[in-house]
Amino acid sequence: MRHQPSVLPILCLRHGETKYTGQPNDLTLEGESHVRHIAGSLVSSWMCASQIAHRNLAIVSSPAPRARYTAEVVAEVLGYKGPIRIRNGLQPMIWRDPVRALAACKGLSGKGYVDYETEPVFADSTIFETPDEVKKRWYAFFSEHVRFALRFGPKHAIFVSHYEVFCSIVRDLFGIVATEATALRYVEPIYLHVITTADVDQVVVVGGFRHRVAAVKFHLPTCSFHPV
Repeated sequence: MRHQPSVLPILCLRHGETKYTGQPNDLTLEGESHVRHIAGSLVSSWMCASQIAHRNLAIVSSPAPRARYTAEVVAEVLGYKGPIRIRNGLQPMIWRDPVRALAACKGLSGKGYVDYETEPVFADSTIFETPDEVKKRWYAFFSEHVRFALRFGPKHAIFVSHYEVFCSIVRDLFGIVATEATALRYVEPIYLHVITTADVDQVVVVGGFRHRVAAVKFHLPTCSFHPV
């Protein structure tokens, strides 16, 4: 029997500009306004173009207040009444030693742009969850979500997460290495379409980002990308 592909549209959004207080509603006034603008323009356009009904949409957020509030604002603007699903796979980098982590972050203050993936302190696994560990966690979540959505639905999703989570797919799918000029911005959309193949363990991920389009194969059991 010929394979009939299924398509899962996913929109990834970094959270809005934040005060990083860890308190509820943790966005700046400008950050909240920006989220509302993006939700009313780009997110709404994505839903219309993909013909997405609210009943077929899942909004999935990191548990961090800055991401949760971003997701809540997006839901409000869209008129989405369903629950916002909280998933630890989308959480920010874990601080394993909060005292040393806070000291390390204070030490970076005033340094200007900090390259998260190459800054030595972030590679210390006794202080932080390392960039490689964050990447593996995010791709494991992505694989689990795809498997579940293909079997049970909903068939469309908005993921709200963090720079250190989404920078991996920006690099691995689009080949954009983060610099001060190219780093993922607040509420910047990453458009993904996951397309099934005849191989149940493999999907094709087609992405759009900053006028770039790219496609790769994603092996679900190993959470790894391969050329198409």
